[in-house]
Amino acid sequence: MWLLVLALLLLFRGGFSQEVGRVEKYSGRVDVVRSGELRGVPVGEAGGKLSVGDILRTKFKSYAFVSFVDGSRVEVFELSRLKVLDYKVLREVNVERGVVKFEVVSKKGVKGFRVNTKHAIIGVKGTVFWVYVLPGYTKVVVEKGKVDVSYKLKLPNSKWQVLKASKLLIIPEPYGDKPPNQPTSVRVVVQ
Repeated sequence: MWLLVLALLLLFRGGFSQEVGRVEKYSGRVDVVRSGELRGVPVGEAGGKLSVGDILRTKFKSYAFVSFVDGSRVEVFELSRLKVLDYKVLREVNVERGVVKFEVVSKKGVKGFRVNTKHAIIGVKGTVFWVYVLPGYTKVVVEKGKVDVSYKLKLPNSKWQVLKASKLLIIPEPYGDKPPNQPTSVRVVVQ
């Protein structure tokens, strides 16, 4: 009897998790690591579905375009990792490494959209921005709109400190796959 129950649980494992996003298109080697799993499954075999707790990984020369249930869209570039932390109360993801472009849709009745990295927390409502997570720091480039960024700073002989800033980066013309190195104007407010 117990073996039957265990077999049914293994058979339907992951079937009860709610889909919050879908990989619409991809190229190269892209996989999904399901919540609680150790190994990734190629995105084609995973059905392109993303649920809370899942990690989307892109390998060398790979790319993925994800659309979320609220209409927000995310582009995950090569050698990047994106984890869906929550999508019920707060729309929240974690960029563990790499380059990810977000196009966040503002939605009534839903709290903002938050992106966490090792070095920063980025809060947004309806904007287009890029997040670069590199060894030692996080870079945020805003294509359109406004984001609130809290950087975690390690000061000498002290505990972690948080620097809060609002950034508005204005880029006058569209560009290709990567944003320009220097925006034309920057406004930073440190609280």
